[in-house]
Amino acid sequence: MHGRDEVAPLLVARMPRPFAALDVLYRLVNGAPAALVFVGDRLFSVLVVEPSEDGERVSDIYAITNPEKLAGAASVAL
Repeated sequence: MHGRDEVAPLLVARMPRPFAALDVLYRLVNGAPAALVFVGDRLFSVLVVEPSEDGERVSDIYAITNPEKLAGAASVAL
């Protein structure tokens, strides 16, 4: 999947409702910029952003939603 027209609808469809209940913290995860998305006090997902080589655009976005993997990422939020 490539391009904002394909990626944006997928991200919106995967987010829980209502949006007002979401909190986002921006942190480095494994040295890469990331958004930690919380629903209440529960970590819902980590979105890791990989910039393009020139640093002008986003090359890739990796979404982690596996609860077992998120357990380790919760410590990054502190």
